[in-house]
Parts: sequence; C-alpha cells; structure tokens
Amino acid sequence: GRGATTGSGVGPAGGYRVGAGGGGYGGTGGGGAGLNGASAGGVSHDALAAPLAAGAAGGSASSGAVGLGGGRLDLVAGTVFTLNGDLIADGTAGVGIPNDYATGGGSGGAIVVKAAVFRGGGRVRANGAAGGEAPYAQAGAGAGGRIVIDAPGASGPTLEARGGVNSQGNGGAGTVLVLPAPATLTIDNGAVTAGFTPILSSIALASLTVSGGARASIASPVVITVAGATQVTGASLMRLDTTLTTQTFTLEGSSTLDHTAAVLGSRINATGDVTIGTGSTIALDGRGPPSSTGSGQGTDGGYRVGAAGAGHGGASGRGSGLNGTTAGVTSADSALLPVELGSGGGAAGSSPGGAGGGAIVIDTSGRIVVDGTITAAGANGSGTPNDYASGGGAGGTVDLRAGLGFAGAGPVSALGGTGGGVPSAAGGGGGG
Repeated sequence: GRGATTGSGVGPAGGYRVGAGGGGYGGTGGGGAGLNGASAGGVSHDALAAPLAAGAAGGSASSGAVGLGGGRLDLVAGTVFTLNGDLIADGTAGVGIPNDYATGGGSGGAIVVKAAVFRGGGRVRANGAAGGEAPYAQAGAGAGGRIVIDAPGASGPTLEARGGVNSQGNGGAGTVLVLPAPATLTIDNGAVTAGFTPILSSIALASLTVSGGARASIASPVVITVAGATQVTGASLMRLDTTLTTQTFTLEGSSTLDHTAAVLGSRINATGDVTIGTGSTIALDGRGPPSSTGSGQGTDGGYRVGAAGAGHGGASGRGSGLNGTTAGVTSADSALLPVELGSGGGAAGSSPGGAGGGAIVIDTSGRIVVDGTITAAGANGSGTPNDYASGGGAGGTVDLRAGLGFAGAGPVSALGGTGGGVPSAAGGGGGG
C-alpha cells in the first residue's frame, strides 16, 4: 500500500451506486458496477523489463478510503542474494460505504532484484487487492504488479503477481520477467479469470507462459519473438492481433486464442510443433468486419427484399423477398494463400448483417496437431418482423502450413453465416 494515488493506472472514480474501478499496472484493473451504472478499471502501464512506477490506487467514491497500490522496491546484490523471507508489494483493499458507495482496490507494485545468484525458499509478491463492496455498489479489484528478477542463477523463491479477486471485476494478472535476455515471461492469475494483461512493447523471450485464467493481449506493431516454447494453459486466453514468432506453440487446458474484431488477424510462425489441445479453441467466429463492410460485403436489402450474404471462398447466397432479390457476391482473396477476414453480410432496414469470420495463419516447419477446435465462421444475419432480413457474414481464413504434416482429430472450419428470415423476406447465407 505504498503506491501512487495519482497518475497512470489509477482506477476511475465511482459514484452513487456505481462502484469505482480497480487500479491498473501489470494488467488492467477490474471494473466497478452498481445499480446506477458501471466504471472501467485502471489501465496497464509502465515498462515490462524496467518498471519505474509504483502500483496505482483504486478509484475513489464519496469519502471512503481508496485501496492503495503496492510500492516499488529495487534491490541489488553484487554476488548471492538468498531470500528465505518475503518481498511484498501488494495493493490494499478498497472499502464499501453502506449502502451505496465502494472504492477500488489498489494494484500490486513493482519489485526489481538484480544479483549474480538469486536463491532461497522465500516469496516475491506484487498482487492486486479486492475492491470494496456495498449492497448497491461493487468496486473493481486491483491488477497484479510487475516483478523483474535479473539474475543468471535465479532459482527457488516463489514469484507471484496476480490480480485481486472481487465479486464484480477481478484485477488482471501482472507480469513476472526473469532475466538475463532472452528472458522468461510468465503471466499467471492463480486460476481467476479477469481483465487483460497487454504486452505493451516488443521483446525477445526464451519462453512465454500465459496461465491460471490470465488474459494476455499482443497488438500490432508489438513484435514478440520466443526462442523456446509459448504455452497458453489453464483456461487462459491469448488475444493475438499481430505475428508471434516462436519455436513451439501449445494451446491447452480449455484455453482460447482469438483476435480483436476487424483487425488484420492472427499469425503464428513456428519452427517446431503447434498443438491445439483437446478442449481448447482458436475462436474467430464473427471476428471479421461488421455488416456491409469488407471486400466481399453482402449487398444491402430493403423492404421485403432480403439482403445478400457476404462472399469469400465461395459465393454468397442471394437475398429474396416479396419485392425482389439481391445478387450474391464473391471475394477476390487467393484460394491458395488466403489472408482476408470474412466480410460482413448485407443489412436490411434496422437489421445488420452478420459480421465475417476472423483470420489465422499458422506456418511451421514442424507439425500442426489439432485435437481441439479451430473455427472462423461468419455470424448469422437477422430479421425484423415481418419485412426485413439481413445476410450472413462470410467465413474467414484458416491457413495452416505444416512442414511435417498434420495430426489430431479436432474440427477446422470457416463456415458462412446463415441469412435472416422473416415471412416476407430471406437474407442470403455467407460464403465459406
């Protein structure tokens, strides 16, 4: 609780029956809620490898004490650092003010240790704290902080930077980076699903692990290169809006990979095996452009004229109705090396067309093993009774290139969405 009360990451304030947001640092703070609305969590900030800030406070509400962020601790040992006790920079909890106000939890702080050897049975911890709770307002919890261990011989102590836990909005996981370069990066939230942990800058890593319900995001133009293994496990999520270059990639333990809607898609370049384990999913349904956008967008319909679906690998279905038809469309994307997102289906009246499917390219000199699911379907169209029907979105791109072949029994699909239907009009389906 020695962190900052102003500046980057401080949770947004709450209000009457609106809980405040939790403080953000390594991850985003949890959002607040209440009978009268919601608040966002504090943003993730500061450098991954050289954090300079302390943790951020939760948001204020009325006169209640806010949760404070953890402090910043920088320790340097010329030779051996033996830790059998604790180094702790946790946030403190927010409070509830009966019955209508709640302040946000503070984020974890920053701990940086530099030594020739780092050992022992102790703990290094920079966890976020819970937000306050009242009957009609619940504040967000603070995010985990940042831990950096710069020691060639690091082994032994437990390293933990997790978000706080709350009934409303849990704090996002912090970051644990072990140097020297190439570093190992671990984003773990202790089996609690929460907000995102953005990787904000390009870095070369020896390994990358996203686990324990954490939700990591990597956006363009950030470049992540992993010399060894990338692993997403334990019901976690990786949102990949750029290219990840790695030796091996494993998605397992009911985990998910996706990308933000309507970005250019996800790409994994690997030299070893890429494995999608049983129960895990590359989930890109409806992640393409929205209604009536994209290179193969569906033709809009009108009163008792159904809109056409969007086209991609195949031509879309036409729209029809009592007052006429709309023609199906195609896309100019390559059949051999596709790269495009699926386009949005045509709209009709106030009924938007289905969004297109997303895009994933996996290119490896090893094997691709799919025992889970890869899906990039277009979303379905809709209808407004009784006279308007929109088109389905086009399926997206799933481009798999494996030097040593394919294995596994999981489904891989990029289906077009179904067109909407009402008594007087029918929208066309999207092309796959």
